[in-house]
Amino acid sequence: MSSNIEIVKICEYCKKDFLSKKLTSQCCSPNCSKRFYALKKRNGNIVQVEQETALKRKYKATISIEQLALINAKELLTLKV
Repeated sequence: MSSNIEIVKICEYCKKDFLSKKLTSQCCSPNCSKRFYALKKRNGNIVQVEQETALKRKYKATISIEQLALINAKELLTLKV
């Protein structure tokens, strides 16, 4: 089943107008799509590193990120004597 509609959209990467046959299209071409994906991944990685750095500063690196994730994942903490 093919679509007969054409929607004028703005490319998320290069900000140019383009005709889209899908409602979910974000970019005008495969090149823009690849570059936009790389940009989103890069920005996501930057945010992740900034969050980890903030956690390290908060806990003064006494607890590793992995240990902190394990502690936060547990519902109840129990002590072994």
